[in-house]
Amino acid sequence: MAIPPIVIAAIQASFLSGLSNFLAQVLAAWKANRPFELAVAPILRFFIFTLITTPPNYKWQAFLERTFPTYPSDSRRDLKKTDDIALKEKAPSSPLSPGVAHHEPRLKKSNIARKLLLDQCCGGPINTALFIIGMGLLNGNPWEQVQWNLAKDFWRFQLAGWKLWPLVALISFSVVPFERRVLFGSFVSLGWTIYLSLLIGEV
Repeated sequence: MAIPPIVIAAIQASFLSGLSNFLAQVLAAWKANRPFELAVAPILRFFIFTLITTPPNYKWQAFLERTFPTYPSDSRRDLKKTDDIALKEKAPSSPLSPGVAHHEPRLKKSNIARKLLLDQCCGGPINTALFIIGMGLLNGNPWEQVQWNLAKDFWRFQLAGWKLWPLVALISFSVVPFERRVLFGSFVSLGWTIYLSLLIGEV
């Protein structure tokens, strides 16, 4: 029985998230010129948080691609909303997709722009809020403290994210096939999560 793509994406992203926190700990020890001591708890927090949030993000990316396909075709009307593999099987081949296309696909720039706008104006801020709330709860902080952190840190994190993720999303929506986008984003997140780990002191 094949493992669903959404499960594979969640496992890959969670592993890379935990790895990024480990690397952040190594970097923090090196910068402080102190012996490295592994802290397992923050690694587990990043792993668990990513394991929980990756499936909704996968569904979000599927919704964007189904609604605004990078390479439109009549067949997209037949995509089943609950089928994780439908986008891969029925969507026209992109330049990076496996197999050989029978004709040169036509990239629709307006759909890429729509996806980029929705992802950065809706998906991005939601993910930022979920990160602050989720990590606070996983740290065992009381809800009042979590709310205070959300109000204090939201725009600092979001503005920092807008310096990186719009470009990443543009590349992802333009040239990366849907079934590889979560993994592509996870590799970029490797560096981003190191930054976040240092920013919130999870090292």
